[in-house]
Amino acid sequence: MEKRIIFIATALASCLAAGAQTPDTLRIKNVNEVTVITTRDAQTISLKGSANDPTFRYESRVSITPESNVTVRESRLDLFNWDILQSKKEQRKADTLTILKPGSETADKKNKVFRQRFCHVYHYDPLEGIGLGLSFPDSAPSGLDIYSYPPSDIFVNLFGVDFNLFYGHLSVSTNIEAGYQSFRLRSEGIFSQDGRTVVIKEVPEGFNRRKSALRSNRVALPVLLHLKTKEFGFGIYGGVELCYNFNGRIRNVYDEPGRSPLREKFTDIAVNPFTLNYRGGISFRDFSLYARYSKCPFLQEGFGPAFNTFSFGVILGL
Repeated sequence: MEKRIIFIATALASCLAAGAQTPDTLRIKNVNEVTVITTRDAQTISLKGSANDPTFRYESRVSITPESNVTVRESRLDLFNWDILQSKKEQRKADTLTILKPGSETADKKNKVFRQRFCHVYHYDPLEGIGLGLSFPDSAPSGLDIYSYPPSDIFVNLFGVDFNLFYGHLSVSTNIEAGYQSFRLRSEGIFSQDGRTVVIKEVPEGFNRRKSALRSNRVALPVLLHLKTKEFGFGIYGGVELCYNFNGRIRNVYDEPGRSPLREKFTDIAVNPFTLNYRGGISFRDFSLYARYSKCPFLQEGFGPAFNTFSFGVILGL
């Protein structure tokens, strides 16, 4: 009897020892969210929600010491189904990996945040924003008085691409803009054309000048660096833009006593086809103030009054 009891006890101890050496396995199907937090001395794995129990919670913490032999492997099959976060509760810097079940409400919200923080955000809108401002010559060309009549700088944003960095606080953006500029003559006389050259002539006898303006259309490609605060929506930006200028023209309007206004138009004046501009401003959400200075003259050299342009105004997001 004594030998039998000793045998049973020995067998039971062996079974318990074998069971202690066998690791426990936890299998949960369709987990909504898995979070892995790795620090220098520990790794924490937490599970939230499942297909059968949305309130399910599980957490496991493993201590890591210099003597530990711990290998962490991460399998990320879908780039847009995980998000990298920083654990503020850990005293030491932690790497946090959150894996979400595709299709869940939390996952959709997390994926949207991930795209906004780390990925290219493409915008396409026939009228993404409109700019209204004033354009002035940087100096009086050849003693002429050229001024701006509002709005003399108009443009629309047709297509834009943004690349967000540092959780959206810093972005590099570019877009395609289409617009036009206009300058009016305040001095005596009118703008006129001699070939492709802009010249100043006297107002025709018997007429009163209402306006005499230089105009051109442009397509611009700005590249801007934008620093902003996501909490309040304030930001500052600056950069350069390459402009293609075309359709340079002169438009004169005369008043004749007892008759309708007489309009005169000259086309194909020699505007500078390519100009490099500096641009900067401040922004608040969908509203921003801008300033632009052109490094190149408005007209080609030798084809009329020489002056560079300076513009400022507002941009309204739509």
